[in-house]
Amino acid sequence: MLREVVSDIRRMKTVSELLDYIPHKALEKASYALLCVLCALPLFSILNCAIFGERTNDSDLVFATMTYQYDWACLVEIIGLLGIIAGIVALSKSVLENRRSGNNVQDFLRAHSVQLLLAALLLWSTISCALSDNMEKSILGDGYRQEGLMMYFSYYGIFSLSYLLGSEKYRKNIISLIPLLALPIAAGINFENEWLRTILNYQNAEHANPFMNINHAGYYLCVAIMCSAACFVMAQKKCKALLLWSTAFAFLSAALLINSSLGPYLAVIAGLAIMLIIGLLLRKNIWKRVVIIGILFAVVTGVYIFSTNRLSKDTERLKGDITAIAENDEAKEVHAGSGRWPLWTAAVEFAREKPVFGFGPDNLGEQYAARNLKMDRPHCVPLQIAASLGIPALIFYLLALTVYIVLLFKKGRRATVFDVMLFSIGSAYFVSSLVGNSMFYTTPYFCLIWGMALRLKSAEPVKI
Repeated sequence: MLREVVSDIRRMKTVSELLDYIPHKALEKASYALLCVLCALPLFSILNCAIFGERTNDSDLVFATMTYQYDWACLVEIIGLLGIIAGIVALSKSVLENRRSGNNVQDFLRAHSVQLLLAALLLWSTISCALSDNMEKSILGDGYRQEGLMMYFSYYGIFSLSYLLGSEKYRKNIISLIPLLALPIAAGINFENEWLRTILNYQNAEHANPFMNINHAGYYLCVAIMCSAACFVMAQKKCKALLLWSTAFAFLSAALLINSSLGPYLAVIAGLAIMLIIGLLLRKNIWKRVVIIGILFAVVTGVYIFSTNRLSKDTERLKGDITAIAENDEAKEVHAGSGRWPLWTAAVEFAREKPVFGFGPDNLGEQYAARNLKMDRPHCVPLQIAASLGIPALIFYLLALTVYIVLLFKKGRRATVFDVMLFSIGSAYFVSSLVGNSMFYTTPYFCLIWGMALRLKSAEPVKI
């Protein structure tokens, strides 16, 4: 078979012949396989470190975990760059088909407006990288975050892969896979079992997850919880399926609460509220299941509060932080939002200092150090984009999100339940990103959800 393919390619005289030879289904299946691997990377990282990581002492274990996170980042880049190739092939096929059918170029560009805005963001990031003081860091990122320009291209590639999924079965399988693969990670957080924590490489509370940070684990769990909620809402009227997804939802929600990351917790609440509101506006038949899953979340929260009172303390601290900011209490502002407030105000200053192209990808560490702040990110993705890449980059990002929202509401009653679910999952992640960082092991899920959501915007099947 391979010889036949090589022989066919050799006989081709034009690029258009090669593009015609590549079937849409082949691109779709390859994209699906790559996205399945992407979803499994957190589990791969755990197993990789559990089997090969050395446990001589805490510091060596942390170093071993970071080493395997580097492998994780490399795999994300490989998947993303393969996605760029698949996206270019798919776009070329689409342009060729559009030209043959004689369709208006303006209509074609309008149909791909989100992709064009994201491409503009990527181009702007490239210019920002070229103008940065530390170009090497801008391209590769630092040793911990590894989120330079190369990773930005990978994010776009992952978005392209998910956009190529035309099969509803493939899309739903991906949404199901995310929470199922998150269950072992949640198990290590939920169970105070030394053997299990050792196997899963959970060495202490601060690094009680393969992400080595409770907040980053929270962002991941936020997406997994929303995906399990979506699976519950979309499940057929079968007791086994409803029981599976309600149990997974409760188990993941418990892990999020024990993980003690307030931002992702509030993001889940926002996501469920959006799921209910948008569902009532566009798909009134789903509200009962959304209410059930919301009640389940409230019950899990109630049990946690009753047993620990930790969430109540976090909420009281949040109220105090808001009061300190409102009253301009400088002594307390420094600690507001777990120290985020001074990072946010500094990021605004950075954006004002270099409003056009920013300081370059992953180049804010030195700027924060000059202000005696130990962090290297503002812990707010929109502010991170504005300070790192410039205000125009932030405009491209927000415009792309706005266009997607407009497309969803234009679809109106023709929106499917899956449309509403994807919008809710993406909204929850976006809310969590307002108090968090983009990272190579969490941001890909946003790109994945967004790509699938955008693909569903047309009432008729889309030819990529």
